[in-house]
Amino acid sequence: MATLHLECAFCGEGMEVPHDGSYAPRYARCQSCGEQFIYEPLRKGVRTLKPSEADSCTDPDRRELEMGASGQE
Repeated sequence: MATLHLECAFCGEGMEVPHDGSYAPRYARCQSCGEQFIYEPLRKGVRTLKPSEADSCTDPDRRELEMGASGQE
């Protein structure tokens, strides 16, 4: 499985996470500061956000609710 290099949205510390090829946003927990943040794989790179900065399409929990409510997958 491939890996992605992320930088924590809170402290900027770099870390690696496994990547299954999906572009869906996910949560990660920083190994340095312990904060949970969102990462979204893009075609060129990875975007990281604090949960308070995410809209309903980027927050994994809210995205699941939005997609489930509309019948989209």
